[in-house]
Amino acid sequence: TAKYHDINVALEDGFATFGSGACVEGAGGTEGIIYFNLARVLQQGVILEEPELLFYVPIGDGNLRLVAVAYFNRVLFIDTRGIIPGMFASRLDPLPPYFQEVSVHFILFKQPPNGPIIQPGLPWFYGIHAWVWSPNPNGMYAVRNPRLNCTAND
Repeated sequence: TAKYHDINVALEDGFATFGSGACVEGAGGTEGIIYFNLARVLQQGVILEEPELLFYVPIGDGNLRLVAVAYFNRVLFIDTRGIIPGMFASRLDPLPPYFQEVSVHFILFKQPPNGPIIQPGLPWFYGIHAWVWSPNPNGMYAVRNPRLNCTAND
């Protein structure tokens, strides 16, 4: 993922800011500005060399620094009663017992993914953060990094 240190290369490869493009931080540290690649998000399964998400933080000169990547796999279900139009199982919490998960599970870096992760307005998903470009005292696979912030990082 070294090529994505240049944000322009990420944009050329189909990455775009997620949501408002705001830097995400909160209890436990910072995630950064999230960029996602829709084509990669929509494919089932993950490829080590092709993360679905990139995380950047602002640096003092107004540019962005790549700090982490993440791998994302949507949770897929079948309705054991048959197809029911208009039902979006991935947005139901708790999941009704007649939905059966058929997702492809993955392991990267000898780590199982977190999940299923349930966030309002998003499909359920499994994910792994990897702080490959910025050391994280909470661990390589933690969601947030307390060493970073959303103002200016070195």
